[in-house]
Amino acid sequence: MRLFIDTRRIARVELAEATNALVDESSRPAEAVGATIDLQRALDALSRVERLCVVLKLGEGLSHADIVEISGMPEGTVKSHVHRGLAKARKFLGEGHE
Repeated sequence: MRLFIDTRRIARVELAEATNALVDESSRPAEAVGATIDLQRALDALSRVERLCVVLKLGEGLSHADIVEISGMPEGTVKSHVHRGLAKARKFLGEGHE
């Protein structure tokens, strides 16, 4: 439980950093807020384990092996959650590609 809480706390920081990367410096503040909201909603649309795996993989830059060690899930399961979570987030954000 403590690991999950720490991961959520880290995810908030990573969400802010990811949003900053999505919005360039010439963007208006309203666009930055919109990107933050869209990204948060996309992450909220994922299941808890998908969100955990996606945030650890992309937000923290951890390898699948690192996520396996942290979560205790098998590597195939971690890979599936990352892949499925990314697909759902892309669909939610309207990108429609992998």
